[in-house]
Amino acid sequence: ALSLLDSAARSPAVARRQYAYAYELALAYHALGQTDEAFRYLDRALEERSHGLAYFPVDPRFFDLSGDPRYRRIIERLQRQ
Repeated sequence: ALSLLDSAARSPAVARRQYAYAYELALAYHALGQTDEAFRYLDRALEERSHGLAYFPVDPRFFDLSGDPRYRRIIERLQRQ
């Protein structure tokens, strides 16, 4: 599953942001236990102002990351936007 996700995340369509969104890719990487990749795509979602980030502070699928300093930084960046 991880190799398929990696292939999809690196496809030209994703690079052009046509068929996948950074927030959703972050969810998928997190579900597969790839925390660093999940945060990488959350950062990308911030850069792209992804619609999914509106739910990040209350999205229970990410609550287990709340102990990671990167989680708090994302929350702080969202509050400044």
